[in-house]
Amino acid sequence: MGFRVMAIYPNAFETKAALYDDEREIYRAVTKPDPLDIYMARTPEDEFSVRFGPLEEPLNAWVSENNRFDAIIGLAVIPGIERTGVYLLDEEFFKRTKFTNRAGRVINQGVIMASRVARRASSKVFAMVPFLMSEVDAARRISGAPGLVFGRMTHTVPIKNALSAAANELGKSPREVSLVIAYLGENFSVCSHSEGRARDFSNAFERGPFSPWRSGGVPATAVIRMAYSGMWSKIDLIRTVTFGSGMKGYTGTSDINKVISRAESGDAYSSLILNAMVYQVASEIASQAAALRGKIDAIVITGDLAENNYIVSAITERVSWITNRIMAFRGEDELLIMARAALRVLRGEEATRLA
Repeated sequence: MGFRVMAIYPNAFETKAALYDDEREIYRAVTKPDPLDIYMARTPEDEFSVRFGPLEEPLNAWVSENNRFDAIIGLAVIPGIERTGVYLLDEEFFKRTKFTNRAGRVINQGVIMASRVARRASSKVFAMVPFLMSEVDAARRISGAPGLVFGRMTHTVPIKNALSAAANELGKSPREVSLVIAYLGENFSVCSHSEGRARDFSNAFERGPFSPWRSGGVPATAVIRMAYSGMWSKIDLIRTVTFGSGMKGYTGTSDINKVISRAESGDAYSSLILNAMVYQVASEIASQAAALRGKIDAIVITGDLAENNYIVSAITERVSWITNRIMAFRGEDELLIMARAALRVLRGEEATRLA
């Protein structure tokens, strides 16, 4: 029997957990709470209950059926942490996971859940810190409105995995490559990376292209007018731009293949929306290229849509002037990536860090 590792990964749409024997998956559980229930939560504790309440039963069953766990790992966004890596969770670290913005709070709830399970399983708890906002060039966080900054990093685990895969294919280490990485899944994130640092980062929460579900960057004054029109509650507006916009809002479906099929059948409106999405993705890739001053080894497309020939070809047509090296990796499951990080520590291949 190999090392037993549990990985827990929460995001806006779902919370996933899996148990591994080395890299072999034994169990998996996925819950998809209603987004409205999450945003209606009054306290972090209420939000935690909405996200993880349905997971309590399967995770408790895993603990009962297994006589040992070597490690449980979650993600973390922690103020004051200056290096990426795998951290061993102690009480001080656990306290610091609570003092972050909402985006960080969602991620950190995975670590909190891991800590709860670990108490029952007598296991070590690891926190994986894949990227840090402190890596991003300070000028790129300025929004244009004093008091408002760009501060969310999403899809950091699959982006880091794509970074490693691309560097390996280029015959270099991740610290030696300059890449623009576009994660295209249920939602989108685009990252520029060089010299071991994320130089810039955009996502469909704050700026950048619209995605299957989210609005991406939207006109600020128009949103303000909507907010004060009397026609929208705060929850309705958040739910609309977060879960009811993008491709879903325009076409009634978040399934890109369905929209492609409509476009290819002659539906001019579907073609327009599809081309708008591709244009915005390409535009953001070009913007991220500016963060690297045009010195780019490759553009990397990852996520589920990296396997979509229509999308990859359409983006390539618009960005190949930047570099002719366009790489596509569907990417691996976030839980397996996290489990492998814990396994590297357990096998002595990587040292844990202390906060």
